Amino acid sequence: IDVLEDPLLRNVIILQTVLQEVRHRSAPIYKRLKDILHEKEKHFYTFTNEHHRETFIEREPGESANDRNDRAIRVSVKWYGDHLEKARSGGLKVILITNDQGNKEKAEESGLLVYKCEEYIKSLIANPELVDRLALTNDEKNDISSSKILLQGLQNLNRAIHQDVVAVQLLPREQWVAPSSVVLHDEREAKDDDATEEEEKEKAIKTIAADAARKPTGRVVGIIKRNWRPFCGMLNSSLIKESTRHLFTPADRRVPRIRIETRQASALASQRIMVAIDGWPRHSRYPNGHFVRSLGAAGDKETEMEVLLLEHDVPHQDFSKAVLSFLPQMPWSITPEDMAVRQDFRALTVGVHIADVSHFIRPSNALDLEASNRGTTRIDMVPELLSSNLCSLRSNVERLAFSCIWEMDDKADIVKTSFTKSVINSKASLTYAEAQMRIDDTALTLSSLEVRFHIDSETHDPIDLQTKEL
Repeated sequence: IDVLEDPLLRNVIILQTVLQEVRHRSAPIYKRLKDILHEKEKHFYTFTNEHHRETFIEREPGESANDRNDRAIRVSVKWYGDHLEKARSGGLKVILITNDQGNKEKAEESGLLVYKCEEYIKSLIANPELVDRLALTNDEKNDISSSKILLQGLQNLNRAIHQDVVAVQLLPREQWVAPSSVVLHDEREAKDDDATEEEEKEKAIKTIAADAARKPTGRVVGIIKRNWRPFCGMLNSSLIKESTRHLFTPADRRVPRIRIETRQASALASQRIMVAIDGWPRHSRYPNGHFVRSLGAAGDKETEMEVLLLEHDVPHQDFSKAVLSFLPQMPWSITPEDMAVRQDFRALTVGVHIADVSHFIRPSNALDLEASNRGTTRIDMVPELLSSNLCSLRSNVERLAFSCIWEMDDKADIVKTSFTKSVINSKASLTYAEAQMRIDDTALTLSSLEVRFHIDSETHDPIDLQTKEL
């Protein structure tokens, strides 16, 4: 999927059979694939082969669902190739990309032009950087088996990674341990023959306490579902000159180091990067993965902020074209139709006003759904045109609002309350501190801060924050 997302890859047909299989296997990958299909400049298309008279096939007796789908793919590729020949498309050829060896062999027997993904990408010699994005192949099958249990130690984790769904075998009670990786038990300690009775009692109490601290302990015996995602971290370059194999240290300490292959080690050494796991061979100390992209220089404020957002799965990517299509055209202004259904509070009127966002966002459109998905006040829920402009109650600018207006008596008791859609023209845009200063009738001096992180030389984690007043 990382290769498909690269701008260099264009003119790709995704069969309906393939799209359905991706949706069944991984919802995150399916969403990324759908996003690619919506990018017009990449020329990715879906062919609904399951609903086309010439490409739909029935499942044969004794044929597995996977074999039927593989055959449907080959039938669709052959039909598409014949279709282009009849259309005199100027020599265009259809290439089938599959990593299924059996499907590849049968496609070759049928005379189809077919490559494994790695073979095809490596054949694009003009763009060698694409090779770094390839998922490393792993021929091993996943080991799948159908009160909280402590899993301690790499051997008991058995190649499981944080957030994987696993099958666990509960160990015998005598093998249970306390949830700590720093407590050492020295069973060779000599017994003090001269120990007093009080010391013996104290040791007995400690033993009972240690037994009480033990938790049910187990070991992973099967991976039911992998929940791998791209991880942020730092590259640890190999000490071997000219080596392309390096170790990557994730920012999340619960994730093991990952072995990747890249020809850009020198350029990535001081960068925060993203790496995806491809597999974990049975006898390997580390999982294998591939480089996805660089996030920026380690220690840079923007880079470290993006690492935090990515690691905590906070939506913050650029808004899609579908979302931006629902924004009003600029320059924007309040129309007579707007005024007809609103109270005019542009004169001196005191009330509580909030921006009327609903005027610009209609229920269930792409803009509304994206804002709901981003539901946080720390990250822009809507594009900047709304969040920082049209839905921001700036001073001396007319804005649409919802208003609460109170009428009070001379004792400041509320005698009447009304709520209405309105048009306002705020006289000042103030922070809470500035407003309080005006109430207190004192001056406020603001400073702009430049922030920079100090990075640990070994772990590459931020360890201190330096601010500079401008």
